[in-house]
Parts: sequence; structure tokens; C-alpha cells
Amino acid sequence: MSYPFPTARRWAFPAIISSGLLLIGIDNSILHTALPTLRRELGTTAHQAL
Repeated sequence: MSYPFPTARRWAFPAIISSGLLLIGIDNSILHTALPTLRRELGTTAHQAL
């Protein structure tokens, strides 16, 4: 069975997509950790924070 792309090249696209999703997940966890402190420091309501 012959594949149109070499093995390393086939894994490039899923690796790029996975690394992007990892960065988004890290960013969201930082945001949700910092949001209560930011609200308290800036004196905003829950509606204004959104």
C-alpha cells in the first residue's frame, strides 16, 4: 500500500492543530484563574467583566 505523503509529513497537520488547541487551553485556564482577581482589582461587576 502506497501513501501519497511520507510518514513525517502526514503527522505534521495533526501536530500543528494539537499544539494550537493546547495553547488555547492554557490561555483559557490562565484567564479563568486571573478573572476573579482582575474583577476585584478593577471593581467591576460580573456583567461588566464579560
